[in-house]
Amino acid sequence: MALTEFAPHGEYQVCIEERLLVSRVTGPWNRELVELWAADALRGAQRLGDQGRWAMLAIVSQSMLSTADAVAALGKSIRQLITQSHPLASVYVAVPGTEGRGMVNSGLERMHRGSVPVRFFDSETEARAWLAELLAQA
Repeated sequence: MALTEFAPHGEYQVCIEERLLVSRVTGPWNRELVELWAADALRGAQRLGDQGRWAMLAIVSQSMLSTADAVAALGKSIRQLITQSHPLASVYVAVPGTEGRGMVNSGLERMHRGSVPVRFFDSETEARAWLAELLAQA
């Protein structure tokens, strides 16, 4: 490992649930974790894209804070995922008590600008209800 590389910080899971690419992330995270997440998310997005219309749901807990290089890597990864796999929307839930909750929304909006709608919810239940309605109309 080079001196400028670190072990991944944070945790994530990526899974497909019907027409949703669901990412569960526990922060804070660094660039190395974002790169691992991005590879898994892109594989899942490609599978979903082959099956028709789909959307992204990210559920974040503990902390939404990350390093500057992680933010840059996340933006690049999100744009690549959207460009290659064409989701209907990207939805974020920060569970109650998550550090930085609400602080990063404007950054996430910038990452999605000009591509797909991005929405923020306080609960997974609300987010899934909105996504179900969106997918039913697709």
